Amino acid sequence: MFDLRYLATRAFALMLIAFAAVVFLAACGGSDDDSGTELNGSGQGEPQERNGDPGQGDGVPGGGQTPISETIIDGGEMKLTVVEGGSCTGADCFVEAGATFTLGVEVVEAPPSYVLLQTFVDFGVYDPEASEDDAGDGTCGDGIENGPVVDGQTDGADRADEDCVTVALTYVPATEAADEFFWADLEPATAVRALSMGPGLVGHGGISGLIPPLPESTATGIMTQLEMSCPADAVDVPISLLIYRDPLASTSGSAFVAPDAGTKIVPAITPITLHCEAP
Repeated sequence: MFDLRYLATRAFALMLIAFAAVVFLAACGGSDDDSGTELNGSGQGEPQERNGDPGQGDGVPGGGQTPISETIIDGGEMKLTVVEGGSCTGADCFVEAGATFTLGVEVVEAPPSYVLLQTFVDFGVYDPEASEDDAGDGTCGDGIENGPVVDGQTDGADRADEDCVTVALTYVPATEAADEFFWADLEPATAVRALSMGPGLVGHGGISGLIPPLPESTATGIMTQLEMSCPADAVDVPISLLIYRDPLASTSGSAFVAPDAGTKIVPAITPITLHCEAP
């Protein structure tokens, strides 16, 4: 999993920048719990403020005593589209069965300015009524881990367990996370990618610079791209963007961060249905 704190830590480790820069970037962070705000399925929520707990990673690094306030507002718009290898009409996209294609996340409308960008794509189909680790029907939605613990690790619970999710599309990751970014204002050294949050889930995040004041971006257009392929048989696959503070994506969800570092801007999102069609 990655979140805004991780991006800040990565930037610091790469450049050994001053402590003041770390404080600024850490202000972009949030915890991985589901507190702080509630958003409905359309990504529309009311502005809310949240004070970080310095001892739990939401405040100044190192357990400082200055809390960081988080404000979450609506703004901008992101959508999914097929960049190459197919076509889209509205929310329906078409690719030939067995063919490769490029899935893109497009910023249709940007907020007035931002310094950090996150996208989070869900192309798995979750079935809470399925059996998780042979524990019986419905255990994919029971909220607990039903599999064995091996070396302190499990294979995940519910949406994170591959028994509970159908993934029809094949995703081929690029060598580096930055290779999947097409945000013109990205500082490539800050690019991160999450591949282990669950089957059919891919997250990206990056910052516009390393040392404050960070360059402000107003960029629109394709921001991230994923190389994928359809199965040999025809199938329809719903693909969604998950937003910041979504119960599954948590602080890794799709969002912009304003130059003040404390304002998280949650975009309106447009999901698609990808139709892998017989030739």
